[in-house]
Amino acid sequence: MSNYFQEVEEVGCIQLISLSTTLTYRVVGFNPNLADRMRLNLRVTNSGNDKRHTDTLDLYLSKSRMGLVKDLARKFGLEFTDVETDVDKLISFLEDKQTPNEQNEANVSMSDSDRKVALSALRSKKLFQNLLSDFEACGYVGEQESKLFGYIATVSRLLPKPLGILVVSRSGAGKSTLQEAITSFIPDEDLLSFTRITGQSLFYTDEEALKHKVLAIAEEDGMQDAMYSIRTLQSDQRLSISVTRTDPNSGSMTTEENTVYGPVVIMLTTTNPEALDYETRNRFVILTIDESREQTERILKIQRESDSLQGLINESKRPEIIKKHQNMQRLLKPLAVHNPYHDQLNFSSDKLQMRREQKKYLTLIKSIALVRQYQKKIKTVGDGVSGVEYIEVDKDDITLANQLAVAVLGRNLDELAPHSRSLINDIVDLWKKTKQNLDDFRFTMRELMNELSWSRYQLMQNIKQLVELEYICIYTGGTQGKRTVYGLNYDGSADENGKFLSCLVPVEKLKEQ
Repeated sequence: MSNYFQEVEEVGCIQLISLSTTLTYRVVGFNPNLADRMRLNLRVTNSGNDKRHTDTLDLYLSKSRMGLVKDLARKFGLEFTDVETDVDKLISFLEDKQTPNEQNEANVSMSDSDRKVALSALRSKKLFQNLLSDFEACGYVGEQESKLFGYIATVSRLLPKPLGILVVSRSGAGKSTLQEAITSFIPDEDLLSFTRITGQSLFYTDEEALKHKVLAIAEEDGMQDAMYSIRTLQSDQRLSISVTRTDPNSGSMTTEENTVYGPVVIMLTTTNPEALDYETRNRFVILTIDESREQTERILKIQRESDSLQGLINESKRPEIIKKHQNMQRLLKPLAVHNPYHDQLNFSSDKLQMRREQKKYLTLIKSIALVRQYQKKIKTVGDGVSGVEYIEVDKDDITLANQLAVAVLGRNLDELAPHSRSLINDIVDLWKKTKQNLDDFRFTMRELMNELSWSRYQLMQNIKQLVELEYICIYTGGTQGKRTVYGLNYDGSADENGKFLSCLVPVEKLKEQ
């Protein structure tokens, strides 16, 4: 490169004079440790006049690079090809200064034996059964549908329009544990995990920083300032911002644009689904936590067993299990997915919301197919130049999708929040134990606290919605000094677990294509 550029020493930057065009390139903000991008601040001048050009760009992006070449050729009256050669040589010069990120390379390296283990797991006919077994081997028991759906949803990051996940539970039920269990199987280079993000932070990340990634935020409180960007990113899979800045050298105002692209899977947790506005909430698939006594007993048992000798042995195997699943996901390719059964599927049309919910169902089917891609034949449509590689959905994909849709997606169609649904079911069970007529059954907040495993704070959060939607009613009280007495308007006869997606076509009725 010394035959093409004369390097001028300057503190805090790289300054090069082109021996071909006599342009001087002053580079600031170049990070030699990032081998996957070349984002920098650039000032270009010419010793023959007082013109200058300043820009912030990534030289690895074709659009930015070509725009720079055009601007320099026009401003300094040079041939386009001469400036293009300058910029190509500048990139080569900077690449010579780059150092590989050894830590990242180590994280994504895979030995032949590791690859064989991962491929064997992906090709297994018991892929999903083995997945659930591995979750349990890592100490996460129960929650079969939520674990499986969450794992599959994170793989949807390889699709143009992936799923979003909202984990909802009461405090202490284990929503963060579920999130950690699912994200532990995601390769480190594909996971962005934060406890809090600010309102503008996502707008100013690098253009492809979120592409095919999972963005996990620990609590909904940590994203209140970024609610607009989260909602927009989930819907459009891109963010764009235009800002005006003052050039520090010339003092003139310049406009800069920054666009961040997905696809990205967003995963949030919350104790209060009402904390997210309706427009944000219905963009996500809601996963709930099993808050039953039986699940609590399973958790307590596994906690005790973790201190046994067998528990110590199981804990020693955990890193290998996680490593296997991370390698499995590294081997998955972002292939196109064709569903030959699309014209035979059905979805309810009684609500406007179904336009959004059916997309989640169809994405779930394609995500399952992506996880099983090593059990399918990769096909190509189109000619050799613009051909598209794709895999096809089969009946096994739809069978699992239907099971998970009824168990998980149906919750999105419930008018009650998950906590409120759980509470009304508990109240109905309490009524049935009394063997009273529904019209005669009365209860107070104190009685619910004594009979149910709900705190006063949790009851106050959820009874309000039950009253508003007329599942329960207020008979007396509600004013200062008077005890509030409630009655029940709902007998629990509706089967909320299966009624919402009873329209799905059984797999046995699908005709072979």
